[in-house]
Amino acid sequence: IYGLYNGYASQGIYLINQVNAYQNEKRTIIAKSIVSATSHNMIRVLKYHLKTIPELKESIEQILHYKRFLSSLHNVDKIMQTEAMIWKNYYSCFELILGIPFTRYQRGASDLVNCLINFLNGILYAECLDQIILSGLHPAISFLHSSNDRTLSLQYDISEAFKPLLVERTLFSLFHNKIISDNEKPTKDDKTYLLSNAVKKK
Repeated sequence: IYGLYNGYASQGIYLINQVNAYQNEKRTIIAKSIVSATSHNMIRVLKYHLKTIPELKESIEQILHYKRFLSSLHNVDKIMQTEAMIWKNYYSCFELILGIPFTRYQRGASDLVNCLINFLNGILYAECLDQIILSGLHPAISFLHSSNDRTLSLQYDISEAFKPLLVERTLFSLFHNKIISDNEKPTKDDKTYLLSNAVKKK
């Protein structure tokens, strides 16, 4: 009973600190840290391919520019706008890395690459949510993404920095090792496009 009491007490302290951080300047510091870490890992992924694809250098420099620009921002909306530009530059590299046409669609995706990204992101979100709940933090109080009563948005904050290393590197590995190919077409199931063949292979 004493151990259970201490566990709840610790979670209460975490929640109080989380709410306080959301309500003051710490929110912008945390939001910038998330985007900075994400940018850092994007650059790591792109540099891995730089030797064979020198054209990636321009995008790497552009992401570095936005990463440095973050330090001058003091508004979460501006930070999110900068993050959107960073992701746009990052996704623009996928055609060069994969060797096939690509445009990022988060909703209504019907092509192989977008479907796989969405599928792998879903796995990452679920794992992040599990860890958030275990940590005692409140999953609906986020710092970069908007907090509201409809989404458990902290999982999206936590997952950002891991996407380049876990999702995109897995995606590139699946293609480059010819585990899957662009010839495989997604099928529609319960309004979500899933690639049963690719998922089974993974």
